[in-house]
Amino acid sequence: MTGQETPPVSGEPDRRWTISDVRGRGSSLEKGLATVHSMLLQAADGSEFRLGRINTSDCEEHKAEIIAVAGPRRFDRCPICLAPDPSSDEHVPPKAIGGSVMTSTCQRCNNRFGSVLERALVDWWEDAIGSVLFSHESVRGARKTSRVLMRQKDTGEFALVLDGGSIDSEIMQRMIAQPDFAMTYSPPDARRYRLAALKSAYLGACLLTKSIPETPEAIAIRAELMAVRDLPRRARPNSSALCDRLSITKSQGPAVPGEIALVRTNPSDGGASEFAISLSRTLMVSWPIGGYLVSVDDKADRDRSY
Repeated sequence: MTGQETPPVSGEPDRRWTISDVRGRGSSLEKGLATVHSMLLQAADGSEFRLGRINTSDCEEHKAEIIAVAGPRRFDRCPICLAPDPSSDEHVPPKAIGGSVMTSTCQRCNNRFGSVLERALVDWWEDAIGSVLFSHESVRGARKTSRVLMRQKDTGEFALVLDGGSIDSEIMQRMIAQPDFAMTYSPPDARRYRLAALKSAYLGACLLTKSIPETPEAIAIRAELMAVRDLPRRARPNSSALCDRLSITKSQGPAVPGEIALVRTNPSDGGASEFAISLSRTLMVSWPIGGYLVSVDDKADRDRSY
């Protein structure tokens, strides 16, 4: 995208903007960045502005103390469905948000969850919306476009960035002449992205405990994920109370690939500290499997639990 010219900005048909200094997945060596993390737009008259991720300064801040870090581990069974000899490399969390291959699952679990759940998690993490339709009162019918990223100008104004697509030329011409238009879209499905986060947190817990846990919570998680895996392709999954009450937070990257950590969170508002799993420092999910975490680190005391 570097050096690319944009069409004239709405209301200013004689001004074209040049895109430069793009930072994001595919245009940066950093891992765990959104497709467009930031970019600079410059006009011929010297004016410029920067687009970036939506400001989250008003969100609750969590300080996290790392208690233990897990390494990659292969199990003799798929940690989700318990099928023997899993052979598919599994990224924890998904590769698009900075995950590395940390374990193996069976091919069916790997492929199915990737298409059914993890796409929604990536969209939620990237502040992306889908099923986008633009329409204008002087154009017959709505026109579909690509996934759209919600971003923010350095002036505080919100902006929309097309992820690799374009707007229908007839709609675009009307938008330039008369900036009033309508847009409909679908936000990421909360059930799907929460289930995807639960899946990554569960696999993180397996890595931290160096086992496929048998706590009641872990058994319930496997049953819930299996029910989702076996749904008809267009069916919308249900989520359990266990999944719904998880605390899920995100950072905007970059990631620390391969870091799966048990952390103790200390909310800035003085609330009670909790244990959570930090996934590549782009996603943090509350500890999902209950029970006790014993000897998660070879250097830890053998009788220490959290």
